[in-house]
Amino acid sequence: MIKILSLCAALLAPESTGLDPHGRSLHLKLYEDFNTSYSACIATNKQARKYGIDPFVATALMYKETRFSPKLAKKSKLFRKIRKIYGCEEGSDRFIKSSCSAFMIFAPHLATMLEKNYIDRQVGSNYRKALRGFLGKRTKKHAKTIENMAKRYADVYSRTHTSFVWNSPFRNPESIYPKETYVTKRKQRRSKFRTDDPHLNQLMDNLDCVQPYDYRNRQMQQKMEYDIQLLYRVLGPGYRIEAKSRNFDDPEYFLHINPRDLREILYMAASITSSRHKPHTFQEYGDGRLVLMLNAPRRTLVFAPHSENLYVITIK
Repeated sequence: MIKILSLCAALLAPESTGLDPHGRSLHLKLYEDFNTSYSACIATNKQARKYGIDPFVATALMYKETRFSPKLAKKSKLFRKIRKIYGCEEGSDRFIKSSCSAFMIFAPHLATMLEKNYIDRQVGSNYRKALRGFLGKRTKKHAKTIENMAKRYADVYSRTHTSFVWNSPFRNPESIYPKETYVTKRKQRRSKFRTDDPHLNQLMDNLDCVQPYDYRNRQMQQKMEYDIQLLYRVLGPGYRIEAKSRNFDDPEYFLHINPRDLREILYMAASITSSRHKPHTFQEYGDGRLVLMLNAPRRTLVFAPHSENLYVITIK
């Protein structure tokens, strides 16, 4: 457990206190007077201790966002959003120790983010991800700056308290934390595109099965998924489609359908030029091929007879 008064003094002590050859103070630039900033720093660390948050991370975060200034904290867009989450009314954050003050309310909010990113007893929480969640839309770069500041603060504190060793919450590389697999992410996106056609749903799910995909395979998978959705929108539900890929350029789709039904569907599709994909031309050839041309996206769908009630679809 660190000595809060000592940490805040080491960070905020003004340069006028004399020479510091051992670098035991950072002399951080303050927006307000020393006493106000010092009180904000103490309140920050007391809250961090109460909620089990690393004090150096909490201190770095609050200095980065507020300079330990109640005035800057009040203007902060980030803390305006956080105050709304906790039902704080306008003007209820006037004092440092007010329950709606940024120096008090940051702790339960960051603790919530840490709980969401808890891994296990041995590893603890993913502090990097929790910081990014706390900061909202801002980038990894901003969270990384706070991580680096926390390391500096711990280093300065250890120069005065030489027996102190910081147990950094950033000691674990990002790679040890469990990540969502590619397939999991795809399935989450897939859940947004569910249809009334169980065969189509099964086909889309099969494309998400775990396989030793490399980058080119993933590209092909994405292309095939897009093409299947396109065919579904043109043909409508109720038709069996099989997807196959013999190379990385031209996947083939096999459609089980009666020739008369297919001709009628494509003819009707071409006549509705205001539909989503803006079909504009339907052609029928002597060898049985049926062709539908689209404008949005600019594609040509070629339906070539393969066997009885079975067509091979090529999308160009």
